[in-house]
Amino acid sequence: MPDATRLCRSLLAVVDAIPSTTDRHVVALSDHPRWLFIADTRPEATTIERDAIVGQFGTIIADECLHSARDASAIIGSIVEIPEGADQTEAAERLRGAYHLATEPIGDGDDDQPF
Repeated sequence: MPDATRLCRSLLAVVDAIPSTTDRHVVALSDHPRWLFIADTRPEATTIERDAIVGQFGTIIADECLHSARDASAIIGSIVEIPEGADQTEAAERLRGAYHLATEPIGDGDDDQPF
């Protein structure tokens, strides 16, 4: 799906260009009611980890990796197509939460852990 691949690459460039304290992003794409964009800028991010989580919410239709212009690290991203009839906003919120919980490092007794 060339349009999804091109869009994914463009969105990764935007993520790279805008300074952010957030290193994981999940966005509902309003122009495509069944598509979500996910990007991970963590140095330890892996596509295997991402695929395992994202697979519970939809199908990856575009997958890209961009080398950051800021720090030469890799940024991985995907366009995910959610099932027909699924609420896009709800799917984005659920995926955002699941991805964050699954990729959050296990703390050493810190009180800021989710559970």
